Order: sequence, then C-alpha cells, then structure tokens
Amino acid sequence: MRTSHIHFEVEGKVDRVITQVFFPDEPFNEQDSILQSIKGPRKEALIVKMMPPTTEMEADSVHAVWDVVLRKG
Repeated sequence: MRTSHIHFEVEGKVDRVITQVFFPDEPFNEQDSILQSIKGPRKEALIVKMMPPTTEMEADSVHAVWDVVLRKG
C-alpha cells in the first residue's frame, strides 16, 4: 500500500520533471518503499510543509506548501 501522495509533472522549453510529494505524519510513510528509498535532505524536500489556512481560505481548509525549483529551460 502506498502512503498519501500527489504526483506533479512540470514542463519547460527543454526540461520535464515528474515527481511526487508526501505529507508529514502519514501513518504509511514508514512503509512506503519509494519514500523510504530516498535518503537525507532529498527525502525532506519531498515532504510538504503544512501551514494554517490563510485569511482568504475557508477555516477548515488544509494548506500544504511545497516549492518547485527549476533550472532555466
């Protein structure tokens, strides 16, 4: 069984990135073979940061933040 995650595909003029991000404190994170195969800071970079909802959002919203950094191209 896979843990909760979201797939992303981002394309530029030259490069294409396909990745997935994970949520902190999910019960199946420790059993997910893909997440566990990643080590060190790269693993931490794939886990979204959970933030409180902004004033523009509904009060019971979930606000997950994850930065995408692409090279030129």
